[in-house]
Amino acid sequence: MRSSKKWTKEEIQNKSRELIGKKVWEVLSTEHKNNNKGSIGLSVETDIFNISNNSDRRPDFKDAEIELKVIPLKETSKNTLVPKERMVLTMIDYMEDYKHEFYNSHLYKKVKTMQIIQYKHDLRKKYDSVFIDEYILEFPGQDKEVIQADYNTIIEKIKNGNAHLISESDTNYLSACRKGAGRNKDLRKQPFSEKLAPSRAFSLKAQYLRVLNERRKPINKNIFKLEDLEKFNYSFEKLMKFKIKEYIGMTKKDLINKLSLQKNANSKQIMNLIISKIFNYEKNISKAPEIKKAGIIPKTIRVIKGKVTESMSFEQIDPTELSEKKWEDSEQYYRFRNEKFAFFIFGGDSKEELTFKSMKIWKMPKEDIDEYKSIYVDMQKKINKSGSVWKEGKTFKNFFPKSNNHSIGHVRPKGKNSKDTYKLPSGDETPKQAFWLNKKYIQKIIEN
Repeated sequence: MRSSKKWTKEEIQNKSRELIGKKVWEVLSTEHKNNNKGSIGLSVETDIFNISNNSDRRPDFKDAEIELKVIPLKETSKNTLVPKERMVLTMIDYMEDYKHEFYNSHLYKKVKTMQIIQYKHDLRKKYDSVFIDEYILEFPGQDKEVIQADYNTIIEKIKNGNAHLISESDTNYLSACRKGAGRNKDLRKQPFSEKLAPSRAFSLKAQYLRVLNERRKPINKNIFKLEDLEKFNYSFEKLMKFKIKEYIGMTKKDLINKLSLQKNANSKQIMNLIISKIFNYEKNISKAPEIKKAGIIPKTIRVIKGKVTESMSFEQIDPTELSEKKWEDSEQYYRFRNEKFAFFIFGGDSKEELTFKSMKIWKMPKEDIDEYKSIYVDMQKKINKSGSVWKEGKTFKNFFPKSNNHSIGHVRPKGKNSKDTYKLPSGDETPKQAFWLNKKYIQKIIEN
């Protein structure tokens, strides 16, 4: 049952604002407190807005045509708050949804306007989490067009009898996530095939939600025009390949001249500058709104005489965060599980004779994600155990995961120099460390 009260948009937002600055336990009744995923959101619906748990496909506030969504935020190693997980919108009905165009779909009618309430998730004591923010979300024009294209991609798979082959990597902002008991206990009929398909729900990707939050601050310009997106059927991969097409086969020297980067020619970041300039983006392309919302991580790769020259690093490890966070709550798991890489590949016989060869979009397979977990867990144990790091003369030695022990990745220093150190929870001092992907692993990705 829905609430009997006829809420207005103003009343909904005012009630949401009353939560800001309060801890969860201060405003929710004890009878609803449990450790189930999403329990805080359900309790906000019940205790604050008197909305009972239901499977109604209409918006939570039927009269105001507003859906309520409560989002947990987690703190990253850079002390910024980002959405902890994807936002599940509504279940997909394979037997019904394919009959409706996007703007007539129950999905669009349900979520075209959403009241967002965000809280800072307390890792140790869930109900000490604090409500920190609220806003009304109505999808901006260009985002709405991309989401519509994502919806159509999912619906086309259903129409083609391929609901069982739907993948979250098929789309950019809107995805069809698994939602059910799993292990073949949630299989459903589909209309154009006898094969059963896993139960799925429409959801907004976590990386898209991240940029929604950033968008409420001043942000950089878009790199894709709406007409270009339309031309390539909203495929970022196809559009990116089209953008770089005229530059493929050009040498580094020619690219520097063509893109007017002469004064930056000796920069350590020259390859990143080249790629950003190709897309007419003044800053690092990884900061571009569409790239971030789609969860694409741009990386340049040098291949000299057929061999990848460098392993791939990520941000410095925060020892306190690593010590406390489970793998499934870590930034590394989030990255490999939810995001894709755009590899821009430069090859040649020497660093100075590199040629722009190609671009490859890649997502880490599940079995490799599971293997990387062993690196994370191993490192977690080592930083909590005294004696994992020691000095021989002026050189630091350690028992951290090495590339010769793990085929996918390893841990090694990433700091200004050997004096750029920090203390581990064990009390040991070490140069600042980072997680890496092995260059041999990257080599295999490129060759495949």
